[in-house]
Amino acid sequence: MQYFIDVVRLESITKAAEKNHITQCAMSQQIKSIEETVDALLLIRQRNHITATKAGIIFYTFCLGCLERHNITIKKIQGISNVDVPVNT
Repeated sequence: MQYFIDVVRLESITKAAEKNHITQCAMSQQIKSIEETVDALLLIRQRNHITATKAGIIFYTFCLGCLERHNITIKKIQGISNVDVPVNT
């Protein structure tokens, strides 16, 4: 999800790949995999510019919400003392 967010924000697969320290090819494959999973074209790819489609904007908004909830959950979990919590197996 972070890769997709970065591609949309930076309007570039190459720049998003550089930001995430992966190859442009790997980034393109990740985006293509997402599009295949949701069965929709999410990005319009032009020579030096990427634009989100309507479906892409919906997915971008979804990704932002998921990552926000993820970060909140991680902070809550990190705030719990594992010593005081009994483990039920």
